[in-house]
Amino acid sequence: MEIVLITNGLNNLKRNKMKKQKQEFIEYWAELGWGDRLEWLFRKTGIKWIVKNINPNCNCDIRKHKLNEFEIKIKRK
Repeated sequence: MEIVLITNGLNNLKRNKMKKQKQEFIEYWAELGWGDRLEWLFRKTGIKWIVKNINPNCNCDIRKHKLNEFEIKIKRK
């Protein structure tokens, strides 16, 4: 009986920790600009590595900075 209660308690702790980490990631992702998001995607998929090998001076930092300043404005009726 005690082992089951301890196991359930550990599972609840793990679940709560995962929910907290997910919420922190969502908040972090919301703060990122478009340039940061695209850089993350390109790094994870290997596109950035390919581009850097083909053209080492691709001005990625300048493009990233411009995209971070970019804002999408939506008109709502």
